[in-house]
Amino acid sequence: MKTTDFSNIETDLAPIGLIRDQNFSIYFCTPENAVVFANIGCDGIHFCVIPEENDLTLDHSPVYVVSPMMPDHYVEAVADTFDDFISLVVSVKDAGALECISHVEPEVFMNHISDIPQGSSEVESAVAALSRAFPVRIIDDIYGYVRQTQAKTDLAKIRFSEEYYDLT
Repeated sequence: MKTTDFSNIETDLAPIGLIRDQNFSIYFCTPENAVVFANIGCDGIHFCVIPEENDLTLDHSPVYVVSPMMPDHYVEAVADTFDDFISLVVSVKDAGALECISHVEPEVFMNHISDIPQGSSEVESAVAALSRAFPVRIIDDIYGYVRQTQAKTDLAKIRFSEEYYDLT
């Protein structure tokens, strides 16, 4: 399982927005069958894999971002697979940047990622650890990739808790 490989990385991934917290609180908008593997440490935003039918390893299941503070975008797809998610994070060097794609224009996203501090040893160490642990591929149009993933993802199939349905 790729998420197990991810949790076994010894390098601190927090500098690129991937905090692996075993005691992370699940929110009302976290899908019922989600496997949460990281959070960004702000506003309850977290990343999860929702198992696809017959995908016991989670290798081919989409990755979602859950944003409890974004009512129109509580759950959004960000990558078709876990490997693609890792490739996106390595490209932007900030997992949190992927969360904003569903509610900003491309220019705003590009400005946001151009403002991400580059070159710190902690960031470079985290990126290198991901690159060693997973097959990283170049995704030229990060914004377009995520928007295409979102367009083809049927969020209506996702199951939520009763609390979610009561609140929404």
